[in-house]
Parts: sequence; C-alpha cells; structure tokens
Amino acid sequence: MRVIEVPQYGSADVLHEVERDTPDAGPGKARVAVAATTLNPIDVDIRAGAFPIPALELPFVLGWDLAGTLLDDLDGLRAGQRVVAMVPWMDVPASGTNADVVLVEPEWVAALPDDADVIAAATLPLNGLTARQTIDLARVEAGQTVFVDRGSAGVGGFAVQIAAARGGRVVAVAADEGDAAYVAGLGAEQVVARGEPAALIDAVRRFAPGGVDVAIDTSGVGAPLLGVVRDSGAFVTVAGPAPDAEREIRVERQSVVPDREQLASIVAEHEAGTLTTRVADTLPLSQAAEAHRRLEAGGVRGKIVLTT
Repeated sequence: MRVIEVPQYGSADVLHEVERDTPDAGPGKARVAVAATTLNPIDVDIRAGAFPIPALELPFVLGWDLAGTLLDDLDGLRAGQRVVAMVPWMDVPASGTNADVVLVEPEWVAALPDDADVIAAATLPLNGLTARQTIDLARVEAGQTVFVDRGSAGVGGFAVQIAAARGGRVVAVAADEGDAAYVAGLGAEQVVARGEPAALIDAVRRFAPGGVDVAIDTSGVGAPLLGVVRDSGAFVTVAGPAPDAEREIRVERQSVVPDREQLASIVAEHEAGTLTTRVADTLPLSQAAEAHRRLEAGGVRGKIVLTT
C-alpha cells in the first residue's frame, strides 16, 4: 500500500510516497481502505519540526482524519461498511491516515451513510470532535455570551455552530471581511475582524461590555485574550499551554480524544444539514507535498482533502 512518509523534518519537499506492507487486522482492530483524508495545520507544524514530539520516531505518517470503507468487521460494524474515523496517531503506536489502508480501533470509528459525501465527511472527525469537547469543557449554556477565535477556520467554525445550537450568543473572529458573512451564517450574532488582542478585546467588549461568559481560544493566543472574559468566566484553549488564571476565570486546556458516540452524532448532524463544513480543495494523495505548500502559503479557506 502507499503511504506519505516523513523521513526527516523540513520543508514540504521531505514528504515522499513509499510502499509499505498492508497491515493485518489483529485482535480488536480493523483495516479501513481510505477514500479521503485531510491536511490540518498541526500536520504542517509537525513536519517542519516546529511542534517537537520527543516520542515520535522517524519516519512517520501524518494524518488524523479519514473517510473510507471497513475491510474487516469491528465491534458492531461490518466489513464493507463506510466509516469515518479520527486516528490519534501520536498517542498510540499507529500510523497516520495519509495512506491507502489504516488500522483503526473501535472507539475511533463511526458509521457513515452509504450516500454521504466522503470528501466532506473526512473533514469532520478531528475538528468536529475538538470543537464539541471544547464546548463541553467550557460548559456553554443557553443565554451565555461566547467568544470564538478564528471562527472561519476548522475548529472555530464547528465551535461557532455548536455554541449557537446550545443557545449561546456567539461573537466570533473572521479571517477577513470576505469571511464575515460565512461566520455569521454559522450562527455568530456578532463578527469581529482579526487583529491584535487589544483590538479584539475592544471589539468584543462593545458586544459584551462586561466581558463574555466563555472564550474559546483556537489559535494559542493565550493570556492576552483573557481580557475578553468577564470575572469568574471560563477560558478554554485548544492550542498551546493554558495561561495562568486571573480574576477567578476558570482556565482549561482541551486535548481532543476519540469518542465514537460523539463522532456518530457529528456525522448525523452533518447529514441532517445542522452542522456544516467547508472544503477548500481536493488533491490526490500523491500530491500531499503540494497540499502542504498551499496551506503554508496562507489564504486557504476550508480543508484541503487528499483522495486515494
């Protein structure tokens, strides 16, 4: 089978397509024939060596998301069934999803309807689960004001929708003026322009003069963004370390974990049209290096999906 291997840290040029033996299923695991996988910003950082992981051994295969077809029965799912999965490849002895075939465990996988769009489905697992678990950790409730950084990006876009669906009054950051309508369409009551933390704080406090009840930091800004939160509010980050608490603000760091039930719910909501995603482009798996270059160049709106 083909995999896209990272044999050393560096530019996108280090990525190479190589052949590996197709894995055996083994006890409690199954193989998935990958139809689509994705490129996430963290993949670029890891490949470049900007996100050091001491336990990670070269060469390795990147990739968290997949949509494809089960090749073996797995805990109530049958061989031949379409599925999506989030593979926590850095936390377990696993290969990432930038491959033709990937081994999965039951908790990583949810069924996908036969008529679902595999391209869109591949964008759901990592970002959807991260957003849902972050909103849960923040304990967002109806009537609360919720700030979401990077509301036009992957995790942020899902977070805006989930918070709004729970009755939150969302103020979110758009990448630029062209994305403002998109973010508003996701459910944000107020959209503010991306800028320095001081400018964001001023803009958010015009919407919520006393500060928001909850802030979701998806880009690792950290302590400078605490200023958008009211005293005794909540601040949850999904990138970088959690800042030191101040003014009795509850500060948390969310690290995504696989959750089959949550992933199945995300799939169901997407299929029902109540949770939307955005695809920027599709490229064949063999052009993974080009996908990395495009993401690093900036200006990508939505996910780049790699197809096998």
